[in-house]
Amino acid sequence: MSINASRDERTWAMLCHMSAYSGYLTGLGFILGPLIVWLIKKDIYPLANDQGKESLNFQISCFIYYVVSAALCIILIGIPILVAVAFFHLIMPLVAGHHIMLQRNLLYTAVTRAKERVILLGSKAALNTALANDRTRRRYSLLAERLRGESLC
Repeated sequence: MSINASRDERTWAMLCHMSAYSGYLTGLGFILGPLIVWLIKKDIYPLANDQGKESLNFQISCFIYYVVSAALCIILIGIPILVAVAFFHLIMPLVAGHHIMLQRNLLYTAVTRAKERVILLGSKAALNTALANDRTRRRYSLLAERLRGESLC
């Protein structure tokens, strides 16, 4: 990836990934969107060429995983596989406004649950806050009492 990429080059590289959201509007837009952007800009911008390949690889891989899982659901073994595919790719928003949730243990839990890729969305300040916050708060869920069968009232 080029650090000295122009603003236009970075924008087109980002559009290679963001165009996958066109899949919500059309059936196969999640593959067609990145494919169209990549085909148009791959010879002009090296970063768009690289990121277009990354986006297409990711989208096609997920599509194959879901097709195989759907086929396996017919014989009742695919439901656990569908659940597992959901955790291969984890997107975690880090928002400074929700500072109570910015804790190192929660970030660690989220990152270790993803099998293939973790995408952290948010500011560096929010990430640094989460990494620096190693204080855990006591939870009052009454789970232990419920498991012991104790009366809650």
